[in-house]
Amino acid sequence: ARAFVARPTVLLLDEHMAIMDPDLRRRMRSDIVEIQRRHRVTTILVTADHHDAMVMADRIAVLHDGQLHQVAPPRDLIDRPATTTVAAFFGEPAMNLVAAPVRVRDGERRVDVLGNDIRAWSPLLDGYAGAEVTVGIRPTDLVPATTQRHTIEAVVEAGAPHGHRTDVRVRAPGHGPLNLTTEPPGPRRGEVVRLGLLPDRFHWFDPPTGMAVLHPMA
Repeated sequence: ARAFVARPTVLLLDEHMAIMDPDLRRRMRSDIVEIQRRHRVTTILVTADHHDAMVMADRIAVLHDGQLHQVAPPRDLIDRPATTTVAAFFGEPAMNLVAAPVRVRDGERRVDVLGNDIRAWSPLLDGYAGAEVTVGIRPTDLVPATTQRHTIEAVVEAGAPHGHRTDVRVRAPGHGPLNLTTEPPGPRRGEVVRLGLLPDRFHWFDPPTGMAVLHPMA
């Protein structure tokens, strides 16, 4: 309020809602955006909360360990993350990042993703033949297996209800934990679930640098 009284041309909000309780924080997000747009003040918001950034910002600059990873509109950080850091930070639950060996033979690219032999469509993966690429899988892209060609079985380790969805953590034999979302109430702890993979929704990253190589097919 004191800042707006001074009629600034640029407004800096530095962790301005850090000590607010969740309900007040949600109300303040929309109130501040409404006031900012009414006064048409260029505003720089500094926050460690991705909800604040996604709800309030027109463009987001992602800084981590002193490095600028991406500058983009909020939706692009979900759909086309530039690095594994961005991919893991934006989206709830976090994107799954799994190591996937690549082989190329007679011009055909095959990638082992969670024990599934998957044909890769892009020649950009040729450089990873005999090595690994990091595959990013959004929790919403691990789906109940029906007719999917590529599937995994996993054991439910934990679940967290969030009203319209349930966040679930599972573990597939030989692999680390995976995040997925289901409709409520979701599977029970200890239950074995069969999940389908959607290769055309995969994100692909370079393991040494974390930089994006490919995003899902349009």
